[in-house]
Order: sequence, then C-alpha cells, then structure tokens
Amino acid sequence: MTRLSNLGAFVLLAFFALTLAAQTASTTGKIDPTSVRLTSDPDDVEFCKALGSVAGKSAWSSTKGQMAAGERAKSQAAAVGGNVLGDEKVTVSAWGTTVSGSAFFCDAESLKRQAAKSAELERVANQKIACTAGPDCEYKWSRVTLWLSNNSSWKFRNITDTLITTEGPMDTSKPAFEVIKMATGDGRTYQISMRPSCGVGCTEKDFLRLRAKFAEFVLTPPEVK
Repeated sequence: MTRLSNLGAFVLLAFFALTLAAQTASTTGKIDPTSVRLTSDPDDVEFCKALGSVAGKSAWSSTKGQMAAGERAKSQAAAVGGNVLGDEKVTVSAWGTTVSGSAFFCDAESLKRQAAKSAELERVANQKIACTAGPDCEYKWSRVTLWLSNNSSWKFRNITDTLITTEGPMDTSKPAFEVIKMATGDGRTYQISMRPSCGVGCTEKDFLRLRAKFAEFVLTPPEVK
C-alpha cells in the first residue's frame, strides 16, 4: 500500500472534517464555529462558495490575542454560514490583534474537487525524471539550468554535470534550489531530483508546486524540426 504524504493525509483529514461540518449544516442549518477551518492558501477554497469578509478582534497583542481574535473571526464566518475562513490575515498593533479573511462554504462536492486537484499536484511533483547518458541527459540537464535561471532569485553557486545549486535561502521566503543527477547503477540511466528550501514562509504545498513545474518543464520533449 502506498504511504500518503503529509500533505495528502492533511487533505484527507480536512476533507472528512469539512464534509461532516457541511452535512451537519445541511441538517441543522447552523455551522459550529469550532468546526470552521482557517487557511491562507487560496487553493483550499477554489471550488467553494464565497460569503463575504469577516474579522475578529482582540485587545491583546500576543499569541493569546491572536487565538482569541481567530476564534471570533471563526464565529463571524459561522454566523454567515461559512465552514472555512480563507485568505486569513493576522494584523498585530499596539491596540491589539485582528484576524480577518473571507468566509466560504465548502460542500462535499467542492472538497472532492479540491482533493482531486491536490492528488494531481502530488502526482506531477513526484513523477520520476530519468535520462539516458548522451543527448537525452544533455538535453534534460540544459532544461534544468534554464528552469533555475528563470525561477530562482539567487545566483548559481555550483554548476557541474551532476550537481547544480543556488545561493540562499538565508532568512527569506525566496526558495533556494539543489538539483542532483544520480546514476541508477546500470551505467547509462540517471535520475534527476530537485530539492527546494526556504528560510521562512514556505509550505509543503509551495514546494510541491515548484517541483511540479520543474518536472513538467524538464520533461518537455525537444521540438521536432
């Protein structure tokens, strides 16, 4: 049996939790504020119904204040029929903490569509990139260099026939990259893998998106002339 990735397990848990909340809402006509999920990822609510802006405030400028403001924002979302608080933003000032965002209602069908999209993202990101020694590897390795040139904010640190790395990421959300071309053992076939990293602010889903785009680009066949 294939093991689920952390993201895949999270998507399934979110799917079951929100499906239960949606079923409860359809039966009682009310949303339990404790079942409202917070997210800052627009993909999580892509197929859901938007219900409008909501906000919760707290007089505390601390972790306790953020939690209290978040609970009040969830209550506001539930009051308008939402089971997800999307576009979540946290604002902290000397006058307290505000958690704001948009309320969404995600029914079972929208959650199924989102789960399918997430599964497809994982499939593309995790596909193997193999090449055969000679023109095939030369072409794909040149695609690796071109993709990094177009997608990295950092300069190259190392460029060899088997390893390419960039500078970074230091304390930033700008991803750094390491790409390795490793022999598989038969002397002719190689495996290419890319590993992104961030100092702050990146999520597993951000890395999946980068790896998916990388794989699609490198695996694009050469144009037939």
